[in-house]
Amino acid sequence: MQKHRPDLTIHVLPCKPTGLVLVSGLNPNDRTLAKKYDEIVAEWQDVELVDYGPERFYDSFETTRAVDMLANPTIFEAAQLDPAGFSEPEFVTP
Repeated sequence: MQKHRPDLTIHVLPCKPTGLVLVSGLNPNDRTLAKKYDEIVAEWQDVELVDYGPERFYDSFETTRAVDMLANPTIFEAAQLDPAGFSEPEFVTP
């Protein structure tokens, strides 16, 4: 994705059990990945991790400690929704 969308900010967090990837700078009108979908699939469909190499895979991105992300809450400000836009839940009985 970094090759095709260098404008995105990607944080890879080594969280258990599988990790977590945070992507910011998204633009819902950007069609770059959709337009290049077939090209991207063709490039990667036959790649096996064992052949590619785990070291090469892990070297392709930097990891960010989760605690460091929490220390910088401004990263999450754009994802916060205005609580005024939510209504109280309604309880429905059958």
